[in-house]
Order: sequence, then structure tokens, then C-alpha cells
Amino acid sequence: WQTMSQQLVCPSCGNTNPVQEGEHIVICSSCHLRFIVKGADGLARYRLAVQVNQEEALQHWQRFLASSPAIDRKVHRLAKICEVFLVHIPFWHISGETLRLDIGKKTRSVTQEKHQAERIIWNRAACDVREFGINQLDLTDQPIQPFPVDELVRSGMVFEPVESPDEALAAAQVSLEVPMRKKSHLLVRIVKAELSLVYYPLWVVRYVALGQVFQVVVDGNSGDVLYGKAPGSVTYRAAALVLGFLLGAIVTIDLPVLLFYFENKFPIPLLVLFFVAGLLLMYTGWCIFRQGAYYQFERDKPTALKSARFEIGLPREARELLDRVIQRGKFRK
Repeated sequence: WQTMSQQLVCPSCGNTNPVQEGEHIVICSSCHLRFIVKGADGLARYRLAVQVNQEEALQHWQRFLASSPAIDRKVHRLAKICEVFLVHIPFWHISGETLRLDIGKKTRSVTQEKHQAERIIWNRAACDVREFGINQLDLTDQPIQPFPVDELVRSGMVFEPVESPDEALAAAQVSLEVPMRKKSHLLVRIVKAELSLVYYPLWVVRYVALGQVFQVVVDGNSGDVLYGKAPGSVTYRAAALVLGFLLGAIVTIDLPVLLFYFENKFPIPLLVLFFVAGLLLMYTGWCIFRQGAYYQFERDKPTALKSARFEIGLPREARELLDRVIQRGKFRK
């Protein structure tokens, strides 16, 4: 066998990179930009337009600093911005149809079968985004636009995928099979899958407060704060500790004594319940005091496979898949 090699010109620096047959990801030897290699059809890339400018992102950052009593009140006044920059994060976006085959109870000698086809949408970050405090974003019903490489590079940092399209499709298949098999779906397959990359804009605001550097991530499309960290309020921590121990002591000691004063017979289970509730109040106050040195906010909403029932016949690929399964004797009509 002879391995075929092609040359790929980097759109960022112009460097020529060899592409071996079968490679899915190629890294530019000059600027280290990653490329996803696919067949002649290519991989569709889109982007979400930046609807929030830098000034509006800073306004959302200021609102975040005043959004919770757990944040030190001096931070809003003393915080100094280090840097503000825009990043474009790639997300795998898969849309397609699912084939589900359910096997019901037997009626005499006939096994009940139920075929269902649904529309699914799945997305996941195509690179490591833990430094931004997010894992997934909801790309459903978002207006996407063409992917202008030069324009995005000029506007901010553009991250590239670190996994192949095949790995993304395999992850989507696993995410689909696990929850549906718990519902007695014996056969689950994704058909007519359309894979694309969608670049999502995020504003990153890094600032200094009380001698430490913190970060806030603002959605460049909606303006919502997705992740934020700030110094905690000492007053809030102390109040939580004192209030937790005070209420805990009242529930644990004073309230049972008061009830025992009016009732000669006091149920032991109720006494144990008061004791446990008081300890929980004390423990909650202690946890807030101990972990409240830093306030951290995460608006992380994982977007697993979403499905919606649609009333059409099974697609041709689904019927062929069912026929092959039946011919192999896995199921009986």
C-alpha cells in the first residue's frame, strides 16, 4: 500500500503543511493552528455573531460584582481591569434523526414492536474550555452565520478543535444510547447526521481586586455572565456562621426543652429530628464561612441530546437498518 500525501496551506501564516492520508487533525508547524481534515465535501463551519461589544461586556462585569451579598462590597470600587479580550470557542453541532426500536410484551405468540423516529440536536465544546469555567452552551435556535477566518482572527482569539469529527459522532451516539436504553429502547441509532462546527463568542474580563487576579466570562451573543469569580465578603461569612450556630442551638436545645416543659411525654424520634436539624443548620453556617473566601458563579447548563417527536414515516436508512437486524435474527416480526 502506498500512502498518499497532500499539501495544506495555512490561512493564518501561509506555511505549507503535509497531510497524510487518514489524518483527521493537522497542526501547522509554524503557527500551531489546528485543521480538521475531511473528505471532498469538507466540514461546515459557522459562527455566532458578536451582539455585545466591549463596553457592554464591562457593564455586565460591573453588575456581576454587585449581584450578590457574598461578594466583598469593596470589590466594586477597588477592582482594576487587567485585560479584556474576545475569544471564539468551537462547538460540535450535530443535528439528525434517531431510530428507536422498542420490544414490548408478548401477546400469545406475537411480540409487540414499536418504531419511533425523532429529531435530535446535540452540541459539545470541541476544545478544552475549563479555563473559562464553562462546559457546554445551548446552541438551539441560535442564528448562525458564515465563518470568515480573517475577520475572526482580527477580532480576537480563535480556538481550534482538539478532536476529530468521528470522535464527536461517537460521543453523540453514546450520549443518546445511555438515557434511552434505560427506557427499554433496545435499538438506538443516529441517521442522517449533519456535523458542523459553530464558533461561539465569549468576552473574557480579567481584573485585580485585593491583590489577586480574578476572571469573569460574558456571553458575546446574549450578554449573560457565564462564569465569574470574586473575593468573598467577610461580613457575610461571619453573619452566616453566627446565624447558623444560633439557629442550630435553638432548634437542638431550646426548642426541645420548651416542648418538654408543656408536654410530659416527649417522643424520642421527634427529639432526634430536632437534634439532626440543628446540626445541619450549624454545619451549613460553618460551610458558608469556610468556603466563602471566594465567590464563584457558574451558569453551566449541559445540553444533552434534545429530541422532539415528528410524525413522518421512517427514513430509508432506518428501514434498511431494521431489515438487516431482522434478517440476522436479532428480532422477530
